[in-house]
Amino acid sequence: MRLERIRALLSFLGNPQDRFFSIHIGGTSGKGSTACFLSYILAKAGFKVGLTLSPHVEGIRERIQINNKKIPEKNFVKLVDMIKQYVEQVDKELDFGRPTYFETLVAVAFWYFSQKKVQIGVVEVGLGGKLDATNVLSSKIQVITSVDLDHTEILGGTVEKIAKDKVEIVKPQSLVVSAVEQASVKRIIKAKSEAKKAKLFLLGEDFGFKIKRTDLKGSVFDFWFGRKQLKSLKILSLGEHQVRNASLALAAICLLERINFKISQKAIYVGLKKAFLPGRFEIIEQKPYVVLDGAHNVSKIKAFLKTLRAFFPKRRVICVLAIKEKKDIEGMVKQLVKEVSVFFCTSFARGQEGSISLRAMCLAEIVRKFAGGTKIFVEEDSKRAFKRALKIAEREDLICVTGSLYLVGEIRGIIHS
Repeated sequence: MRLERIRALLSFLGNPQDRFFSIHIGGTSGKGSTACFLSYILAKAGFKVGLTLSPHVEGIRERIQINNKKIPEKNFVKLVDMIKQYVEQVDKELDFGRPTYFETLVAVAFWYFSQKKVQIGVVEVGLGGKLDATNVLSSKIQVITSVDLDHTEILGGTVEKIAKDKVEIVKPQSLVVSAVEQASVKRIIKAKSEAKKAKLFLLGEDFGFKIKRTDLKGSVFDFWFGRKQLKSLKILSLGEHQVRNASLALAAICLLERINFKISQKAIYVGLKKAFLPGRFEIIEQKPYVVLDGAHNVSKIKAFLKTLRAFFPKRRVICVLAIKEKKDIEGMVKQLVKEVSVFFCTSFARGQEGSISLRAMCLAEIVRKFAGGTKIFVEEDSKRAFKRALKIAEREDLICVTGSLYLVGEIRGIIHS
């Protein structure tokens, strides 16, 4: 990972990343949801908003959106075809190596945003922060959602090491909002903000929320930022963690207002309520309930299970599970066995950015290590695993598909086909 390649590639394209106001979103969990909430509010407020997401669930064009609509296929094909010559130019003329899959997609996104004259770019970090391809932005606002253990083989084995990488998206004299919780991580982000002369706003100190009501139709909550208060906001996304993500987005909106962006309360209320991101505690069937959640690290699994217990406390849970190699698989399984009665261990077929699924048989061995007498089935093909889970499920059961957004994408694809 290095920034020279993406900088060189973007320079050949005329540095499109400098042609729009940007909000940069990093952290371990909640980046995509926070970006989505922001994008919907800003689009409703009348801005032309570019949005990047990573990874995609079903199709690559999900990664590049304007006003929450995927880049049209013809535009995407044209831009990828055009950028190939510049990718090859970087590879041949400079000593940085060939731009990666993710770097190329980032360049396509910024180029597309520049061509379409977006006013605000809401950009999700791919991995880490310091050397992530998106860190070429000169963003005015940065959002750091949380810091937990993930991608430890690249970022380090402690939350402090990971935090030091993620806070590298903080820019000089910028505005920073964050929901980090650990005292050690707060010290790191405060130190970085002070060093960069950036102004930091923390959840629970400078802004916050209070949940008033939550059910399967969504959550209603109050929000405050300094003296500003917003009452009875509603989101359709389920789970307390999604209210946290929405509150981070709202804090960023408040900062935009402080630097003279005009955003009406109607845009905030309507945008929040319309925001949708697939594969985040997404209920797609009933009798039995089928829930898709792309939780792919321990903290995300914990948030998923907390929401599951809150809404479905007495149902038998059947889990269709696949996990990427090099994740904390044992840590994830230790959490899942507390709630799951039946496991279908499977794998996902595709591999974005080198993503490789753990083989179903290997996953089953790990589940057996912690699951005691729990029923475990092994089915390498995820679609067959899901169909088998449907066959054994009774009307009052719940089937959850989790462990990877790649897995969720495969199952969502067959359900909506």
